[in-house]
Amino acid sequence: MRKFVPLIVLYLILTLSLAALAQAEALTKSALENASYSGIYSDTVQLADGLYEGEPPVQDSTARPHLELSGEPVYGDMDGDGTDDAGVILVEDSGGTGHFYYLAIVKQGDKGPVNVATQLLGDRIKINNMAIAKDHIVIDALTQGPNDGACCPTMPTKFVYTLNGTQLTAAPQIAEFAGRLANLSYPSTRADSGHIDLSGGAYEQEDLHVLMTGFVARGDLNGDGQDDGALVLTSNSDGSADFYDLYAVISESGVLTPLAPVEVGDRIEMHDLTIGNGEIILTATIKGPDDADCCSTQMAQQHYALQDGVLTLTDQQELGAVLYGRAGIMPGGAFDPDADPNGAVLNLGGTDHHWLNPTLVSAISGAAYGPAVDAQTLGTGCTGYISQQPDVVLNWS
Repeated sequence: MRKFVPLIVLYLILTLSLAALAQAEALTKSALENASYSGIYSDTVQLADGLYEGEPPVQDSTARPHLELSGEPVYGDMDGDGTDDAGVILVEDSGGTGHFYYLAIVKQGDKGPVNVATQLLGDRIKINNMAIAKDHIVIDALTQGPNDGACCPTMPTKFVYTLNGTQLTAAPQIAEFAGRLANLSYPSTRADSGHIDLSGGAYEQEDLHVLMTGFVARGDLNGDGQDDGALVLTSNSDGSADFYDLYAVISESGVLTPLAPVEVGDRIEMHDLTIGNGEIILTATIKGPDDADCCSTQMAQQHYALQDGVLTLTDQQELGAVLYGRAGIMPGGAFDPDADPNGAVLNLGGTDHHWLNPTLVSAISGAAYGPAVDAQTLGTGCTGYISQQPDVVLNWS
């Protein structure tokens, strides 16, 4: 029986056979919800579906250790090894009024996720946003101010940490600079007033919700010897769209002035933001030419510079297509649940209008390296980077 399967669903099918080929899970949310964590209790604990409940410390006590993974993981390279790490928030309570928030950094090990560092953030704080930007993680939160009760934090706070081996180290200089950016007024056509007045990295106006993403950069953009800044804001108007806007912030005698933004895209995924050689360098997964609104798949590095005082895109380098989602599943197409995932044979060939990501090849053959090859010269069980853009046919045994 021959099935002609749209490329957009191919990886969904191959994921089933890939599970049988390799046991080690990637850093998906499910994997993180079932990982082991240390640095909270005296012993390492194992989550099951995002939860851990220990034995009561005293017989017949109603209090018992309780740990829960909260919110969505964030991803990025914390230690410069070229692979993404994950940051998660864990909330611990043992039956009292306290709810203690911990930041945990997780790396991919040979046999699954490995928690390499854990840091207490505080009791009953509120996490607004979190992102890994280059070699540090930035967390926007509300903590207890001098007049706040423990229950009710109102003071905007920036937590910024770098990873040094198995230790998370606070980065106060980055935190102080990010804190200043989190409380500026930004020009914006999205707000009726024409500007967005951030407070603690957030802004609310009826149906407009704006947040700092945590991606903050610092460096000289105009050659005057002073450190300027760059940041990305995300805006939502109670719809499905999340617009990402890049801002340059110029420093003049210590006064920070945001310039008009450049829209990077809708529902993109940020990876990195730096300033170097007078440029802002932004790396993100943006919309490819055939992508649906929901699902950006084109990894790109964009270079921005000031031209006559206007932030301008000067160069964009495509870094290759990526699979949508950390679980490796791309939306769309029609999946045949009766097909045998262990009997797949991959045949290549076709036109210039469809492409095959080499990751798909690696799911079958175990390799996706080497020089570019002509797709039409490849047969079953092929390896290598596919430079052509073939149609894909699966022959099921």
